[in-house]
Formats: sequence, structure tokens, C-alpha cells
Amino acid sequence: MLALEYAFCNMGLIRAEAYTQDLNISARKLLEKLGFTLEGRQRKARYWGGKYHDRLMYAILAEDYLNGSIQKIFGYSKNS
Repeated sequence: MLALEYAFCNMGLIRAEAYTQDLNISARKLLEKLGFTLEGRQRKARYWGGKYHDRLMYAILAEDYLNGSIQKIFGYSKNS
């Protein structure tokens, strides 16, 4: 969360992206909890463990982060 705040508030970025494999359930849950949206799926983009797996692309926009959706999840307020 601190990295997102730095990226959006200090660096002026408007978008952050993250990629993970479809099998990485923990990463998917974390990204969704942080407010990232699943934007794409690259089918059979990675070969691992003798099988092909999908690669998922998640993203969050600065406006979504700054409007408080992240703070609501964690009970965090920039003013406190």
C-alpha cells in the first residue's frame, strides 16, 4: 500500500499494473483486496510444472486509489 501511495502521490503515476499466474491464488486475493481490477488474461502464456498456465493482468488507477477505496478496506485515513 505504501508503494502505491508513493507511486500515485509522489511520482505522479496514474496507473499501476501487476501480473500473476492463474494458479497463484494468494497473489490474486491480495491484489483484489488492494483494489486492483482484473483487466486481462493471456491464455497459456507461461509454461511451468509441465503445463501451460494463464497469465493474469491486474491494474489500479490513481483515481481509484485516491478516492478512498483502499483506505476503506484497511480502515486507514490519510487525515489520521
